[in-house]
Amino acid sequence: MDYTLNWEEAAAVVLTATGMYVAVLALIRLAGRRLVAAVSAYDLALGLCLGSIMGRAILGYTPSLPAGVLGLATLFVLHTGTRQLLGSPRVDLLLGGGPVLVMKDGQVLSDALRSAQLSEDDLRAALRRAGIGSYADVGVAIVERTGTISILRPGQATADVLTGVDGWR
Repeated sequence: MDYTLNWEEAAAVVLTATGMYVAVLALIRLAGRRLVAAVSAYDLALGLCLGSIMGRAILGYTPSLPAGVLGLATLFVLHTGTRQLLGSPRVDLLLGGGPVLVMKDGQVLSDALRSAQLSEDDLRAALRRAGIGSYADVGVAIVERTGTISILRPGQATADVLTGVDGWR
């Protein structure tokens, strides 16, 4: 195993890791929240393939231990920085927005659901997981930044909990 890494190779690792990270964020943004909402076997297979492609692209054809550590460190720094920026309106817009109200007072908000790139089938599955038997039992349903769907029964949703949710008020 090679334990050397010159400055040029180090810069290539950092630049490639940064480029790949930005590309993955852009692709996730294009694919929508559905991609991260529920991980199926197909999603897991895609994730493994993406990881393999990213690793090979970041480290090149002859990976070394220092390049691997530098690549990992770069990805962790980028991830930490991105997490700290979440909540900023500009960053939220770039990364797909904040939480979105998709159901209110038992009524599905079809345009909002479509903008979150989720189907009514996805919503119904979330309602069943939450033990909801009827649309009338839903006060609000919110697609979170993570792609998960939060469901609150009538009377449970207050303004302080719904602050920052797109479509509330």
